[in-house]
Amino acid sequence: MSIAAEAPSPVRRPPDGSRLLHEAGGKALACLQCGMCGVVCPHAALVAPWPRKEMLWLGWGEDEHLRRDPDIWLCRDCGHCARLCPRGADPAAVMAALRADACRRLSGLPLPAWLEGWGLALLGLLGWFLIWLIRAVQTGSWFPTVRSAAGTDSIVFAALYPVGLIDAVFLLTALAALLILARGAYRQRQDYTPPGGLLRLGPPASALSDLWAVLRDGLTGRDFARCRLPEPLPLEGVEAHAVRHVPSPDASRLQRRGHLLLTASLLVLAAASAYVAVGHWAGLLGLSWAFASPLPQLDPVKLAANVAAFTLLLGLWHFWRRRRSERRRFLPQGGHILALFFGITLSGLAAQWLRLAGMPVACAAYTVHLALVWALFAGLPWSPLAHLVYRTLALYHVRRYGRCRPDAAAALFAPKDV
Repeated sequence: MSIAAEAPSPVRRPPDGSRLLHEAGGKALACLQCGMCGVVCPHAALVAPWPRKEMLWLGWGEDEHLRRDPDIWLCRDCGHCARLCPRGADPAAVMAALRADACRRLSGLPLPAWLEGWGLALLGLLGWFLIWLIRAVQTGSWFPTVRSAAGTDSIVFAALYPVGLIDAVFLLTALAALLILARGAYRQRQDYTPPGGLLRLGPPASALSDLWAVLRDGLTGRDFARCRLPEPLPLEGVEAHAVRHVPSPDASRLQRRGHLLLTASLLVLAAASAYVAVGHWAGLLGLSWAFASPLPQLDPVKLAANVAAFTLLLGLWHFWRRRRSERRRFLPQGGHILALFFGITLSGLAAQWLRLAGMPVACAAYTVHLALVWALFAGLPWSPLAHLVYRTLALYHVRRYGRCRPDAAAALFAPKDV
């Protein structure tokens, strides 16, 4: 037998064309499989070496395994693993890159590069400006006003952009986004259903209770609360130069507080918008309980919406403070969605105040507000907001098979009678 035949096989290396490795910036190649990330992560399951296996698959170029892996959605981006990684592999940033790629892939409609970032907002601004131009030609004025019963002229946005037109544009956009998300959810479900079935760990639970547990944890921010680690963090046996930054409980506290404020304010604003839309369409149908907009400033719904807007700004500020307090590099996608929400809230408040002051520039602020809101709706399937669907399905899947239930882990490792 020749020497060449007896030589051991070379170490497996990732193929040059590994798309996911390129998306993640090659950070997975720095991973030494030391296990520090899995030890420090509060969401790592006892029966799965997460996120070690994702780093290994990514380094090997196993894109197919990652495509069928629901564990990339377990990460809450607390950054503990990044701070303690001795090689700077930053598993949290790698998981964020994999989730962003999953959103693009599951949508089935890759967003053109020129529409990423602020491209959709600029496109929406151009579209609403063209509508403004058409309406100016129709009404004969760039800033149409409505004469009140007292004989004074006031700025009413409905005279510039009819409510029916706004509803039609946003309903069609939202419907298209929801259809893309529904298709992505179906494809995600197919990815998680291999031939032959899956092994269920521990005692079975009802599908409704598992779904309720996932929704409860997501809405109340319990997942973020689990990211809090005691301070100072036990670091016995860890080299001093390997510790980049001791995790602070304040980061997870800010994240959960911002999440709660953001969720509550968005629910209130959505309810207020639906209330106004129902009142308008009731008027078109000739119903007796119809009412016109804008609502009076002291109307309870208007007051609740204004309070929710300031609550939204407070929640966004908590997220921003958390990002600024971190010493690691974040992917730009999260910063973009925060800036978009800031722009939507500030432009909406500015449009309201400028309208009350009788300043025609309120129409420009309202146009910007409509453009940013439309960009939020249109980019929903490709933005971090798509995590509301894909993360929920992934967490529901892993919970159904017992990997996220403490009783399942206890049942698996409990001593058996011989």
